[in-house]
Amino acid sequence: MGLMTSEERICSKISQRIEELGLLTGRTQNTIAAATIHFITNTFNIPMSIEKIALVSGMAVHSIKSVSQMIYSEKMKFLDLLGD
Repeated sequence: MGLMTSEERICSKISQRIEELGLLTGRTQNTIAAATIHFITNTFNIPMSIEKIALVSGMAVHSIKSVSQMIYSEKMKFLDLLGD
């Protein structure tokens, strides 16, 4: 998707934390991954549209937005991962 290795690593760590905390139980791994990418690209001001994320991931834009909102609402639980 054009992310740097460090950004991919952060996405992976956030996805793992989401799973460990059970924050998005019932959501597919693909949806969580796409929403995490959306969260990271917005957090670090990386120019990547949600439409591109949806196209590459195969997930619907509204699903990505919905799950991203859940991630944003729990942002404090991920702050320690954003500086890596």
